Amino acid sequence: KSGMKKNGEKYQVPDMNIKDIKLYRGHLYSAPEMSQVGETAAPVFNESMFELFPHLSERMYKILEENFFPFYEKLDRQINEPITIEKAIEGFEELKAFYIRAYDDHFDIIMPQVILSSIIEDMLVTYTGDQTQVVLLHEMMIGVMNKSLEIDKMLSDIAKEVLQDPELHQAFIQHEKNPELLYALNHSKKGKHFISKLEEFLQVYGWRSVKSHDFTEETWIENPEYILDIIRNNIQTRCDFDEEFAKAVIKRQETYKHFMSQVKDESFKTKFETLYQYALQAANIRDDHHFYIDAMLDAKARVYLLKIGELLTQKGAIPHQDDIWNLYDEEVYKALTTSTSFESVVQQRKIEMKQNEDIQLPAYTGTPTEAELQQVERMLGSLRENENNTNDVIHGIGASSGIVSGRVKVITCAEEFSQFQKDDILVCKSTTPLWTSLFRDAKAVITDAGGILSHSAIIAREYMMPAVLGTRIATETLQSGDLVTVDGSNGRVQILNQHSRS
Repeated sequence: KSGMKKNGEKYQVPDMNIKDIKLYRGHLYSAPEMSQVGETAAPVFNESMFELFPHLSERMYKILEENFFPFYEKLDRQINEPITIEKAIEGFEELKAFYIRAYDDHFDIIMPQVILSSIIEDMLVTYTGDQTQVVLLHEMMIGVMNKSLEIDKMLSDIAKEVLQDPELHQAFIQHEKNPELLYALNHSKKGKHFISKLEEFLQVYGWRSVKSHDFTEETWIENPEYILDIIRNNIQTRCDFDEEFAKAVIKRQETYKHFMSQVKDESFKTKFETLYQYALQAANIRDDHHFYIDAMLDAKARVYLLKIGELLTQKGAIPHQDDIWNLYDEEVYKALTTSTSFESVVQQRKIEMKQNEDIQLPAYTGTPTEAELQQVERMLGSLRENENNTNDVIHGIGASSGIVSGRVKVITCAEEFSQFQKDDILVCKSTTPLWTSLFRDAKAVITDAGGILSHSAIIAREYMMPAVLGTRIATETLQSGDLVTVDGSNGRVQILNQHSRS
């Protein structure tokens, strides 16, 4: 949060100035610093901000190359070397210090892009007098390659190779369970070659966890079964990524051309065109920064910390290497430097964690004002249930246009991905890049959380499917099998027929 606060001040983002942070039942809540009365006008950004706009994507990659990649290479070396107590103490301290610097850079990368986006949003809404035009703007940003789409493309290409090779295709048909498939592939020449290609893929793209911002869940690099599921799904559906992506590019060009043909104000047209081109060049930032910072840092840190966990298990400080997740940082340090056993602490924390997981957490604590709620909702999406909801209509944020009807499939975790069928309507709490593979088969997406710039919104627009996000109540109101109509332009879900409730 310190990186968010520091860069919020640096870039004068009123919505992102953090006043206070509080831990409540295992979750962090932060209070925004509200603008003073009379400061409600849009902030005035200095010239240096506008000088950044044409170079946002290159600037991100420069920061990554200078500050992140050398540290990742060092972590990779440490992961593959034997570890001693001394190395572990030093490495643990270095990792903690790096996280603080990393999130300074993280917000330094995304804030100028968020500001550029909100400037264009405000221009468009002021010019058209229509708040729903914000979706139109973001639909003019699709068909730009990003890391989630790149991964989809690679896995789509791998599936095509399997389809063209009778031996590999047969292995996938014969062995429906991944452990059996891996065993079979490891026992044939062609299969071994295929697995070595998967390992090469994972070394580059496998640094992502099932759950974002969490050390407790496995990464792709540790368990290739996650990508085998996606490849298997691609084989069955025979989706062609390149074809889909080409459609997105055409849709973007046509949407932009159509909008500009209706603009009569020449000065608006010139300014909009310039800022739009900057935003288009920066459209990959939202996804790519997540790939290289949020996901990759946590994944590499997890694999490294598990080595320290192994060391602590050998010392008798904790029963199992995974139990390191139940210690605070000062306890890890104490476990490394003394002969203290943390077994009873670990057991107690596991009980507390289970209790916390079972609690329905509030979207906010305390009593924020309407102005505070609106300010945060603009950045993060809805924090409360829409008061216009009825028994058969759920309202949310229209994040990707279009209207479709179909059957709902509620997915709560990655273990349930295999239950998802082509043309189901995906209903979930929120999505991370790991969920991208489901979007290719989904007819529409409905989430509890997330706003117009969330991962769910970005990928839904890329795959040109309707999305209603931030409903707060979709996963508790809808059940798999319910028939609904999703209106992604107006942020509305009509429940047509509820599957018989048991």
